[in-house]
Amino acid sequence: MALPCVTKEELAYLAGFVDGEGTISIISGGKYMRPTVVIANTDKTVLDFVRLHWMGNIYSKKGWGNKSKEMHWVRIVNQHAIELINDLLPYLNQKIKQAKIVTKWYKTIKNKKNRNNRFIKQIRLLNKRGI
Repeated sequence: MALPCVTKEELAYLAGFVDGEGTISIISGGKYMRPTVVIANTDKTVLDFVRLHWMGNIYSKKGWGNKSKEMHWVRIVNQHAIELINDLLPYLNQKIKQAKIVTKWYKTIKNKKNRNNRFIKQIRLLNKRGI
């Protein structure tokens, strides 16, 4: 759950950010599967806010070419990702299906080795480019 100092307006704004610049998914890390939220942007301000409240890690990479800006992304995994998704769920629009699938998958696993392919296939189809 988000810290009490996060307002409904900030959650709604962040949900819009995730809808446009984010990914909600289940990733494989070797033999384990993890719920993950990734948000990317060239401005770190929102990413710092997310990292502060939901314990993510920020990564940066210089873009291609002379005029490219540096790209930043924050990755939130495991229980912190579920907490973020649950906080944003009432405000999500474009990523609502992914959010529901990931939270449902997370509730069904007894241990993190459970890959439950039905949920994995659904989330990969929804996150496929062009859909």
